[in-house]
Amino acid sequence: MAVLCRRIWSISNAGSVTFCCLPQSAMRARKYQVVLSLLRKQRDASKLCEKNDLKQNLLHILAINRPRHSDVLTKVRRGPVPDLEAGS
Repeated sequence: MAVLCRRIWSISNAGSVTFCCLPQSAMRARKYQVVLSLLRKQRDASKLCEKNDLKQNLLHILAINRPRHSDVLTKVRRGPVPDLEAGS
């Protein structure tokens, strides 16, 4: 995975593709650790705001390509319901 991350990172820095295409491709390939590595290594905040050809930003890309039937999502959905009145 480290080799793949370095290769993708070098493609991004070469300027041949926009940054938002990289997490999109990794999400479609179900390489979620690669997506996390790409986001963690990106120091330029303006690249996180880029849009793809369909005018979708990074939040759109992550939401559209999220894992559908994941144990993690099921656990999050079943988590405790917060008591909204406890804080007042």
